[in-house]
Amino acid sequence: MSLFVLWERRSSHPMLEMALFSSRRFSAAMAALSLVVFALMGGLFLLTQYLQFSLGYSAFQTGLRVMPIAAVVLVTAPLSSVVVRLVGTKPVVFTGMALIATGLLLMSRVTVHGTWAGALPAFLLMGAGTGFSFAPCTESVMGSLPLAQAGVGAATNSAALQTGGALGVGVLGSLLNTRYQDHMTTALAHYKIPGSILGLITGSLGGALEVASHIGGSLGAELTSGARLAFVSGMDLALSVGAVVVTAGAVIVLAVLPNRATTHTSSKSS
Repeated sequence: MSLFVLWERRSSHPMLEMALFSSRRFSAAMAALSLVVFALMGGLFLLTQYLQFSLGYSAFQTGLRVMPIAAVVLVTAPLSSVVVRLVGTKPVVFTGMALIATGLLLMSRVTVHGTWAGALPAFLLMGAGTGFSFAPCTESVMGSLPLAQAGVGAATNSAALQTGGALGVGVLGSLLNTRYQDHMTTALAHYKIPGSILGLITGSLGGALEVASHIGGSLGAELTSGARLAFVSGMDLALSVGAVVVTAGAVIVLAVLPNRATTHTSSKSS
């Protein structure tokens, strides 16, 4: 990354103009977009597994049950433009990120006895937060650039989204998996289990449930219960971390993101 930045700063025809990041509007909106997608993609990655492996829904049923997130985004994204015209960009983006953080925090309180109905308020908050923050951030990124650099801005925006999503899945997924493995390894330490079977159990909740279904009886039921408990514990940790990250991003937005485009910026983008 450092070499890339150094090369781009010295290149006569840079692929990414580093001077763009001197704009607070551009940089803060780009960071906010990355964190919103970090939370959304990482959260969805965990929640779909929770719905399937912990609550027992099929892949199709799980898809239907995460649809409220998309439905709320479809409503709030167009509405965000109206609210931005009334109060400015900063409070709208801050509120959106705060809603996402609240949704993640609510989901981090679920237990193995949770239900989809109990998780629905968190889904709605995440969807509303994404809708309120995504569109204003994108407008801030593109609106802070002159027309001649619109292509560069769109490409940079896309790269930020992909990077945020990949980090969300990677970081939150790793946190979940690490805690899950720690719990399962400790719980199974006193059992003599072949290495291949132990690896399947500790590798994922799906693997543990598959082994439990083959074992059957009280031992299988005990393994199922313990694996689901370990998974939910790991998910709660990961979602709590996600909530903290998005909250930190919201504070940065409040401190750095300009509330409205300056006259200079507007003229460049027109």
